[in-house]
Amino acid sequence: MKQIIYIITLTLGLSSCNNQTTEKAANKNLVDALQTVSTDKQTQGIYIKDKSQYDQTFIDGLADYNDLIKLIDNYIVTGKDTTYFPNDLLLNKSTIYTAIKDSNKYVLTVTRTNLTNLTYNFQFTDSDNKILDTKSGQVVLSSYFFFGPEGETDFEANDSFF
Repeated sequence: MKQIIYIITLTLGLSSCNNQTTEKAANKNLVDALQTVSTDKQTQGIYIKDKSQYDQTFIDGLADYNDLIKLIDNYIVTGKDTTYFPNDLLLNKSTIYTAIKDSNKYVLTVTRTNLTNLTYNFQFTDSDNKILDTKSGQVVLSSYFFFGPEGETDFEANDSFF
């Protein structure tokens, strides 16, 4: 009879140790999962088909949007709305704008490098083609471009407030 009590006690003791180990492992997996979710929270709710087509600052700007966002090819889906990215300029093609005023020449070269970025080079020359000023840089499309401009217009003063 003593042997049966020892066997039962030993079995219960081992099984309870095994349950604690399993519970500890399950708790550790839960904590790991929660940490992963919290570090990935910034990209939660945003699906991006090809990340190379969008500037990181554009993507980061969408983090506070309260609905699911999908960036697919040349359009953005927000909730049930679909908006196409501006396509006035072709991808990876330079567009040159020129103007002449008072024998000064203005040349602006713009290249669309992806769906959200433009690079530009501006040159201002005099009548002798001497460069008077030059500027260059990159611009990134606003993250909420799909909202469109909103504001009030004062028709009497012919002025708008955004």
